[in-house]
Amino acid sequence: MDMVTQHAPDLGGNAFIGSPSRFPEYLSSLERNGFLCVPDFASPADVQVINATLHKLLRDGTGFREGARRDLVDPNDSLGSDSLTELVLPHNYAPELHQTRYFADALRLARTILGPEAEFAFDHAILKPALHGAQTPWHQDEAYQSGPEQGRRQIAVWMATSAATVENGCMRYVAGSHLGEVLAHRPYQGDERVHGLECIDAFNPDDIVYCPVEAGGIVIHSGRTLHGAGPNQTSHARLAYIVVFAAPGTVAHVPREFSWLQRPAEAASQRRRQWLMRGGVLIEFARKVRRSRQRATNGFAQHLRQALMRRIRERLGARDSSKVR
Repeated sequence: MDMVTQHAPDLGGNAFIGSPSRFPEYLSSLERNGFLCVPDFASPADVQVINATLHKLLRDGTGFREGARRDLVDPNDSLGSDSLTELVLPHNYAPELHQTRYFADALRLARTILGPEAEFAFDHAILKPALHGAQTPWHQDEAYQSGPEQGRRQIAVWMATSAATVENGCMRYVAGSHLGEVLAHRPYQGDERVHGLECIDAFNPDDIVYCPVEAGGIVIHSGRTLHGAGPNQTSHARLAYIVVFAAPGTVAHVPREFSWLQRPAEAASQRRRQWLMRGGVLIEFARKVRRSRQRATNGFAQHLRQALMRRIRERLGARDSSKVR
């Protein structure tokens, strides 16, 4: 099979979100293919902060007891497992991740794509260790969704904290797969102790597109785009920070029951249940209150900015019309 590598458009992050005349071209590409590469989206300073913060959290084993840190493909999923390490909601342990210019720009980008009501849904980090980092199985993000999350319009903003290459496991996609239905999945290699899912439906390998990006570059994809990543065969770790944004209450549908989500033996879920019973539920409640307050603050700031911009446009329009008279 010939490997196809997508060449990212020659457009930096600030230009990408700040040039409305060119944006429809890139939005059309995202809608057509289900993914889009954008180089140089995050500043070097933000990349340095995010990279150092996430590496420290992962090095310290943060979140393991509560099931937030897990190995996506290792059925043993111990603290020493490092085949494909994931840390869910790292901002719970490092709020500064959401205080970066990168996060603000990513939110602005999401609202441009999904609409002004789009909000932060969740974030996670994925580490492929040097030389032995496992492949990320082919999957659709929507295959992980249950309950009210199902069918929501969402995008994931995947950022490389160091260069992501074909050799160390950059993102790869099946172009146009987001236009179909959610495909059949199962726990990785059929082992119900594992959190990671893999797609078991057939797809055309000729449609696979690789998306290498430099540090600070991002790849955007929708919730139904089939994607994965190869193993890390290099001497350097590959770390990615992924932030997901969603538009609330956009799709009415009949709830679907995904059989592959019924995994009582999953190791990380068992740790989480035990943590919640031992008092973790109080910590979760406090986190939800904090997130609600943050959303309310962000919403007020957004409405204030919109009101100010409307007022400025009205004043400018009135001044121009007075000149005409």
